[in-house]
Amino acid sequence: MKTSEPKNRNRNRKNYLINKPFQMKHILAILLVQVLTVVFTSIVATYLIYFVLDTNAVQINHNYGFIIQWGIMLLTALVIGAYLIVRYTHNIAGPIYQACKQLNDAANGNVPSEDVIFRKKDHFKDLQNNLNMCFKTMRTYKQAYDKQNSVAGINNE
Repeated sequence: MKTSEPKNRNRNRKNYLINKPFQMKHILAILLVQVLTVVFTSIVATYLIYFVLDTNAVQINHNYGFIIQWGIMLLTALVIGAYLIVRYTHNIAGPIYQACKQLNDAANGNVPSEDVIFRKKDHFKDLQNNLNMCFKTMRTYKQAYDKQNSVAGINNE
């Protein structure tokens, strides 16, 4: 069984969204949690400043620059979060996509001649091993079938 990646594979990812519904669902869910966390933290901080702390000690300046800074920080957190989520879900969706493609090919009679190899950081390494065992068995059966048909073809002549 091969454990390293083939040398001819292009290591640059051109398509980060392999399974768009799966990845977008997780991106939106995690970004929503991120936004809700920021909003909740802001509400708690505002409550503490206005109602818990001594109001005479707190000076309130109507500084709109603070709101702009807060918005920039939120936007930056969302962009970084989205990027990290896409990278993470890519390591899940990639192997699933590759496994489905290999299984569809096998179902159409084109049993893969090489082992399935996932990237180092991909999930589902046990699926890789199971697919390789399955395809090895399918190749063995196909060779036996082809051999039987070739012998039968010789006997019919």
